[in-house]
Amino acid sequence: MASTKDITETTACILITVVALVVGVSHSLFAISINAGRVSDLQSLEARIQAQVGKIALDPKSIELDKMIQTLTTLNADRDKLRDEINKGNRGSDPELSSHPVLYCLVPTDPNCFHRNASETNNLHLAMASGVLGACLLLFLRFRDQAIGRKLEAGGSVVYVLSLLASGVIFGLLIVYLLRGTKGALLTPVANVIQVENPYGIAFACVVAAFFSDRVVAWLYGLVNPATLKSLTASEKS
Repeated sequence: MASTKDITETTACILITVVALVVGVSHSLFAISINAGRVSDLQSLEARIQAQVGKIALDPKSIELDKMIQTLTTLNADRDKLRDEINKGNRGSDPELSSHPVLYCLVPTDPNCFHRNASETNNLHLAMASGVLGACLLLFLRFRDQAIGRKLEAGGSVVYVLSLLASGVIFGLLIVYLLRGTKGALLTPVANVIQVENPYGIAFACVVAAFFSDRVVAWLYGLVNPATLKSLTASEKS
């Protein structure tokens, strides 16, 4: 029968994981929706510009030529503004976006926390949040194993939960660094499959990487300390 101390620690671990899940989901939802929306808006503007250029080319002597040129100028201005928003964010154009402190956006309920950022900054937020989600998935699977009486690997410790969540954040960032830096023939196909320009691709890659981060960390630590790797392997077999 589990002791009161074990029950308390397990409850604390579950609560920490649930809070991390809420934070990760909120960051992911806002970052994906805003970045994807920007890309969609930019594609729509590009299509409208091409259509307007086609109209002018078909009838350059139209009586509405001035109006068509004005419309094209407006569309080009909107496109340039959106590109600036993608590259630099838009906090400069709206003082309200700059007034939110960091802690206010820690558990974001206001989309302005992400509207003010450049899309690349939102991608980094997305990578870290997705890493947390991958770690949460692993933790919940282990809590499930514990609940149904299966053998539980180290997962009932608050320190372990916190370290796994931190590892998820780090692995999420590492995946973005890896994908953004792919130039060689070995990794370019991977980047093409994941579509690093698509926030959904970034989120998927980071969640998967974080889910396996515990194994990867143990393997890396074993390279530094082979004796530890042997002991971990032996304990798993037993």
